[in-house]
Amino acid sequence: MTEKKDSLLLQLPQGRGFQFIHRLTQLTDNREVTAEFDYHGNEVILSADHFPGNIIFPGVHLQEGMNQTVTQLAQKEPQMKGRNFFLTGINTKFRRAVEPPATIVYTGRLTHLSPGRGGIAEVKAEVDGKLVAESEIHFIIMK
Repeated sequence: MTEKKDSLLLQLPQGRGFQFIHRLTQLTDNREVTAEFDYHGNEVILSADHFPGNIIFPGVHLQEGMNQTVTQLAQKEPQMKGRNFFLTGINTKFRRAVEPPATIVYTGRLTHLSPGRGGIAEVKAEVDGKLVAESEIHFIIMK
């Protein structure tokens, strides 16, 4: 199962330098996924100028991690292989800041998927079992 999880991560359209999930820890047939990102506070893509003296993980990157987690789910569907997923809308609530070091755990599930059209997913992000963000993500599917 680990080999399959790693190969799915490689299918993200974003390059390695802009991936906000490091590993999949669960990917089920009933459209559920759990992914993790290890945040150290010294990542190259993150600016030291983002709240200087009080380093926190940017919310936009937290949202991107949730989006990438959903992509893992959608790519698992046989009819979705080789397709691109584009965000069309989000309803996100950020509950608390993420300070380094932290492992962000993303848990998501597809609530609706229409092959060739799009879908809806629910994702939450937690650190140490505490909710840091939750989002309903809408996306379209294109070739």
